[in-house]
Amino acid sequence: MDQLLTIFTQIGVDNTLGAQFVIFVVGFLILKPLLFSKLQFVLEQRDSKTHLMEHEANRKLEESEKLSKLLKSKLDQAHEIAQNNIRSKKEEIVGNNKLVVVKRKQELNNLYESEMSGFEKELLGKRKDILNESENLSNELIKKLIS
Repeated sequence: MDQLLTIFTQIGVDNTLGAQFVIFVVGFLILKPLLFSKLQFVLEQRDSKTHLMEHEANRKLEESEKLSKLLKSKLDQAHEIAQNNIRSKKEEIVGNNKLVVVKRKQELNNLYESEMSGFEKELLGKRKDILNESENLSNELIKKLIS
């Protein structure tokens, strides 16, 4: 024990250490209900609010992810419906245009046939005229040669 007292005296501790310790314990016991328990209450309340807010934030995040997936699926469905509508309108327009093209082609073919038949008739008429004239000319030539 002597050694312990020598060490305490060397570091500057004297007989008032016990009294200081008693004052510290009494001060702690007085301050604990006034200050430390209130501080502990505030810290625990803050911690519980933080956990509650974190839980609420996680719940809202999950809800927003669900809504995001729902919105994406609805947008995909709307896009698909729009694409189908566009495709059907396009096919309808192409079909209508094909009918118009076929009708116009038939009209042009009919016009071509009528023009060609008219041209052939005219050609045949001119051919007959030329043949008749050539026959007349050949007859005149023969007459001139004979006379």
